[in-house]
This record gives sequence, structure tokens and C-alpha cells, in this order.
Amino acid sequence: MAHKARISAVAIVWLDLAVNAIHALAHSGANKWLSFLGNAFVVVVILIAPLVSLFLFHTARLEWLGALLLFLSMLAAFLFGVWNHFLLSGSDNIGHVPPGVWQQPFQVTAVLLTILQAAGIGIGIWCLSEAISAHALRRAEIGSTVRERRVNGEM
Repeated sequence: MAHKARISAVAIVWLDLAVNAIHALAHSGANKWLSFLGNAFVVVVILIAPLVSLFLFHTARLEWLGALLLFLSMLAAFLFGVWNHFLLSGSDNIGHVPPGVWQQPFQVTAVLLTILQAAGIGIGIWCLSEAISAHALRRAEIGSTVRERRVNGEM
């Protein structure tokens, strides 16, 4: 995978995690709590999955899986955030945060997360494209080496 794609993936994951940490503080400060399933989704899909994707990027054979996981986790996080923060009329909606010290941080981080996760989707697609191209190139090189050995009588 191209160095720029990998660096972009690392940057978007860590930025997203940092803003998520601030958003979690805003949730707590504004006394806005998710359900058990909502919390489980946030922990597994939004926080852990992107980190696992970065780990998979360091394994050549599993780069594509890391890219796919990055794309899917960012897509899921984006949809979850848009649904809960902007579309669903509930306690997690940015319009329903009571006035106070945590209202603006909650709203700003909700918007920032949407932007970062949209960028993460794009970076995930870019990384997936790079990983698939690299895999195809490796397969072509292996096929070329095998054909060369057959021609030279080594197989």
C-alpha cells in the first residue's frame, strides 16, 4: 500500500479517536447516556475496529482486510452518528442538548466526527484500492516467476 494512504489512515484514525474522547466527555458533562447496545457499538465498531485496522496494515497479506475494516468501521460510525446526532429525535440529537457548558462541545464534536468519519470512508476506499492493486501486482509477479521457472526447466 502506498505510504501516503497508510499515513492518511493513521492520521484519520487517531484524529477520530481524539475527537471521540472529547465527545464522550461532552456526553458525560451534558448527562447524555447511550443504551447498553449503543455503548457496545461505540466501543467495538467506532473505537476498537479502526485501531485493529491499523494493526492489519502492518501485515502485508492482511492489508486488504485492514483497509476493508477501516472503510466499514468508518462507514458504520458515520451512519450511527448521522442517525443519532442529526436525524433521530432523541436525547443524542444535537438539538436536544440542554443549554450549558457542554452544549457547544457536544454539538461541535458531533459535527467534527461526521466530517472525520466521512473522510475516513474516503481514506478507507483509497487504502482498499491500493491494497487490491498491490495484491494483484504480487500475484502477477508470482505468476511471472512461475512461468519463468517452467521455461527454464526449474519446475
